[in-house]
Amino acid sequence: MSPVERPQSQVAADGAIDVLLYLPGVPPTKLSADAAGNVDDVLREAAVGKEVVAFAPDDDADDGDADVAAHVVTGDSLLRDLGDGRRVVLHCHVCRQIAVTVNYQSQQIRRRFPPSTRVRKVLRWAKRKLSLSDADADNLALFLCDTDEPLRETTHLGELAPVGKCDLCFDLMKDRNIEGNRR
Repeated sequence: MSPVERPQSQVAADGAIDVLLYLPGVPPTKLSADAAGNVDDVLREAAVGKEVVAFAPDDDADDGDADVAAHVVTGDSLLRDLGDGRRVVLHCHVCRQIAVTVNYQSQQIRRRFPPSTRVRKVLRWAKRKLSLSDADADNLALFLCDTDEPLRETTHLGELAPVGKCDLCFDLMKDRNIEGNRR
């Protein structure tokens, strides 16, 4: 069984399943769908264009420094075969990968990630790739280039990249959040 499949017995008794749909440049949308329906049905209901590709969630595991291909979910995939039994999470974007540039002091690093990748994974990669010691890495956060608001670590790259844009630029800087709250 792949990481996104689950046993059919976990589907709600009424046959409905919640779908959390991540679309480019907007907050996630929650829909209720028939668990026997497929991904195309959900995308049609949400009025998502044919150019958009659906992806399974990224596992957030460390995958080294290699560019990572996203797990594409086909339109005929049944909802009951995806997710955790109560909900299905789909990341939809026109880009199969987001080209990420991270600037830190005078250094610049690049890598491609699936749109379903969370900011925390990019942050973890950037700190490792830049060989930052624990002392140097403390209190660093990612900011969209030319902004002064740190990004939440749980934000997906596809949410940040608007439709038609397959690249993102981040600055790795000190987070002014001195309370120690996780983003």
